[in-house]
Amino acid sequence: MQIDTEVAERFRSRNAWADERIAVAAATFPVDATPLETTSGGVPGFRLRNAYVLPGMPAEMRAMVRTLRFSVECEPIHRTVLTVPTTEGRIRRTLEQFAVGHPAVRLGSYPDLDTDPPEVTLVLVSRSAPSLADATGWLRNELACR
Repeated sequence: MQIDTEVAERFRSRNAWADERIAVAAATFPVDATPLETTSGGVPGFRLRNAYVLPGMPAEMRAMVRTLRFSVECEPIHRTVLTVPTTEGRIRRTLEQFAVGHPAVRLGSYPDLDTDPPEVTLVLVSRSAPSLADATGWLRNELACR
């Protein structure tokens, strides 16, 4: 933990009721944390890697959330949904082969037995658009054979 003296000074200057002890407590953060500015003058929050720690008072928290700009440091998530008129039991082997042949793509299988004929909704998700396209093509090809 470390004290950010600039944050402590700003906190004290904005809050006449805060003595030095309170200002220091409000400005004490983990060593690798980045303090978050507050427009309400209240207790500041901080960011530690990909986690945000915000003050507990609802008004202070809301004010801070409005100022946050989240950066995307990774590839976006791509998604494809296929609905197939079948049951999971009939395509079990295909789903098992999918898992082995397409490790960069997650596959969710959601059966709906209340339809006639029964349907299975397959949701494919990946951070790699090319991997998702390849896996979707493979799955469509496999399921067309059934």
